[in-house]
Amino acid sequence: MEAAGDPNVPRTLTLAGGPIDTRVSPTVVNKLAEERGTDPAEELAARLERAVKIRMAADVPLGAFLSGGVDSSAVVAGLARHSARPVETFSIGFGDARFDESPYSTQVAELWGTNHHAMQVEADAASNLEALAT
Repeated sequence: MEAAGDPNVPRTLTLAGGPIDTRVSPTVVNKLAEERGTDPAEELAARLERAVKIRMAADVPLGAFLSGGVDSSAVVAGLARHSARPVETFSIGFGDARFDESPYSTQVAELWGTNHHAMQVEADAASNLEALAT
């Protein structure tokens, strides 16, 4: 039988439109989940949801940097679920496809209906700092 906190046991975190397979590492969340008899992935999702909701107390539109990775996608999903207006999302892409994750951030932004702002930078980003700041 596999241990609940075994990092080699596949877990699933479902945001929307499909599950994301992940490996749960031994953390405080695993320990709490074990003590409470809950699944670590469910414990993590519930804690993330609460953390995002707590930080939504604002009189201005909310925004988040969206890389398209699991962490920022999960935060944007939580913001979008609890926001009455589209969430402002921001990403930076790269001209070199080896480093460019912008297709993923665009996909997440479309999925959650965010007001997405994307910018592309090149290897010599230092010369673009003034344009990036505006």
